[in-house]
Amino acid sequence: DAAVEAQARFTSVQSLTTPSTPGAKLIQGATVEFSQSVLQIGSQPSRSGVAMVTAWRQLALHGEPRDLKSLISTELSTLATQIPETSAAAEIKSTEGACMVAALAIAGARDQYPARQDASAERERLSLYAGPVLETMGDRVGAELLDWLSNLTGQAALSLSQQSATQAPLVRVETGVSLSATRAAYELYGDANRAAEIVDRNRVPTPAIMP
Repeated sequence: DAAVEAQARFTSVQSLTTPSTPGAKLIQGATVEFSQSVLQIGSQPSRSGVAMVTAWRQLALHGEPRDLKSLISTELSTLATQIPETSAAAEIKSTEGACMVAALAIAGARDQYPARQDASAERERLSLYAGPVLETMGDRVGAELLDWLSNLTGQAALSLSQQSATQAPLVRVETGVSLSATRAAYELYGDANRAAEIVDRNRVPTPAIMP
């Protein structure tokens, strides 16, 4: 049913991201509680809701932000295509969507953005996914959850806007010769450790000899 699907979706995301060392036990504990609460949703529905919120919160706080943003975006797109068959399933879907948007907001605020365009793009992604969830959840969940999510996404958007305003813009640089990613990072930034950033942004298949 909807609760089992929600728990399975969370477990899928949780299994594909790398938690920080201090947060691994917190995520694991929340995951176990979420799983167990789903088995008793008929007799203790509030327990399952609390467990879902707690699990996504712990994952957002302690998981690897970049992995989480990609994985959650994919799951939110999938969730948006599903049509609940009952009012109870619709309520679970709304709660799950709220939890995932909250996790996306937290992960987005935690991540680092080397260029102005990166922060702006993340703010746009948050708006893209948060808007539909906020519009549809109003009639299905309580005002407290709706206000909480609205405030959280608003704060995350503000944080991303501030990062966008303070970061340098991304510019195009061309060289007349082939360089290694390490050499290019040193020449551009004075920091050879940013080589991976250049490789990732330019999708370079051969970091040792960049065309």
